[in-house]
Amino acid sequence: MIWLKKNQIKITYITVLVVLGVTSFVATAINKPTPIVSEPLGVIEVACKDNITKSIEQRIQECPILSNAKEKANLKGVEIARVVQLQKYIRPDYDIEIVEIKAIEGGVEVFARAWNKNGSQIGFGKDGSVDMERFRIYNPPILVDDLNGTIIREWTDDITNKIMKRTLREDPNEALLQVLEHNLSVMKNIRSGENIVVGKRGNTTSTFYPDADVESTSVDGYVARVNQTSWAAAREPLGGTDAPDNTTLLFVDAEEEFAENFTISRVFVLFDTSAITDEDTISSATLSLWPTTGEGADRNCVIANATPASDTGLVVGDYDALTINTPTEFTTARIDYSTIGAYTNATLNSDGLTNISKTGVSKFSVRHQDDVDNNQPTVGRQYAQFSSSDTAGTTQDPKLVVEHSGAAEVGVGTFYWGEE
Repeated sequence: MIWLKKNQIKITYITVLVVLGVTSFVATAINKPTPIVSEPLGVIEVACKDNITKSIEQRIQECPILSNAKEKANLKGVEIARVVQLQKYIRPDYDIEIVEIKAIEGGVEVFARAWNKNGSQIGFGKDGSVDMERFRIYNPPILVDDLNGTIIREWTDDITNKIMKRTLREDPNEALLQVLEHNLSVMKNIRSGENIVVGKRGNTTSTFYPDADVESTSVDGYVARVNQTSWAAAREPLGGTDAPDNTTLLFVDAEEEFAENFTISRVFVLFDTSAITDEDTISSATLSLWPTTGEGADRNCVIANATPASDTGLVVGDYDALTINTPTEFTTARIDYSTIGAYTNATLNSDGLTNISKTGVSKFSVRHQDDVDNNQPTVGRQYAQFSSSDTAGTTQDPKLVVEHSGAAEVGVGTFYWGEE
């Protein structure tokens, strides 16, 4: 708020002369100020969330009005639509042209064309006739990794107890392009371009991230049962010992770290997918996690159901909020998370597609296969860690990409989970 103070000057004579666009003022005045006004003549106040002199990340952290995840997502959508340029971008794996962009409730909507690196345009949809696909990204990321970045995330590693650091920069334009490029790499309804109808647009393309802490609709985290003296005790449905849902990393393991010391950790990832309309048909979906580190030769995991007590937080009682023995698996093959530093993509089977909710929250668990199969591991470390959802959203956050369509065409939706 700025209080404007006023000294009045009595003007007795003013001459205004305009010559060739130059205005000069000649004034004779009596310098007789009136007393300073005690009341404001005007108020200039910029709402915290609209103060573009601050970064988006700063406003998310500092503005009281952005107290819930939905408001944060709305702000990101508005700012991405404001700064992203409508042009063609040459990318490492695909070339992408942003044709239109606008803010929507909870995120941003983009119409885009894409080309393979051989120069051929991609045709979208079941017959490849769509020229411009519509991508909707809910709770979109705005941060990208950068060794010289000024945004720093620090945490204590659960395994080594060392202080870890991640440096990022705020770059909504680059973040959007990374999201789109990864979507293209996992989409199933993309074709060669010979059937493209110029100007034809795809149907809904949705992209969602789960909420950051404090959550509004969805959560990611893990529930662990640690330091048990037997494998049976570690696996018993008696609740966990830890249930972190606001950490920097997700942790899945099934191990006997040393003799008679067993730990099992189960990951829960939830996405608010209610933006998919009831009438749409889901044709494919891909759950993507970003492994950051791990140990052991076996890092194969099972993706299955989850039924935590709350959609917005985890408790130790959620340890057995899933099918412990012989769960219905949501992928045709088990997923190996040995490759670190990139997304590992899990294509969901028909059971996994059925698990996606069109009216609420889609819930998934990720468990080590030894936990699922009740197979006691040999002594040694056996775990995988993944990036969790970040306060402002990064391009390594967990992600669900869903291709869905109405009666006319197939679209693609992407769903992310957020953290604090």
